[in-house]
Amino acid sequence: AERRCIKCCMDAFDVFDKAPAKSQLSDRRVIFPCYSMINAFSNSIAYTPPNNMSKEDFETTLAENFVKETRHQQYHQCRALAYQADTMKRHGKYEEAISVIDEMKSIYDPQLH
Repeated sequence: AERRCIKCCMDAFDVFDKAPAKSQLSDRRVIFPCYSMINAFSNSIAYTPPNNMSKEDFETTLAENFVKETRHQQYHQCRALAYQADTMKRHGKYEEAISVIDEMKSIYDPQLH
């Protein structure tokens, strides 16, 4: 079932990327659950990334795309940055992950919100 969910999310990304109206959307939350689902499953099941990509390249690209999609939506951007830091940590890029966490801290102060 998990592999079908990943496939479904990948198909959703493909449709979303090709949608002519995508550039007109200011709120792109419709696609965010797919990023979250793939992140959760990539930690728990074996899967084969598309297009002969390595897992590291695939996961890094997804994390970067999630961050891009969440610009100007503070809460979601922090989630995306946390996802990106988690991906970097899994692939041994600890210093880069710490930099992303610092960026996340500069955007969102839980004491204020």
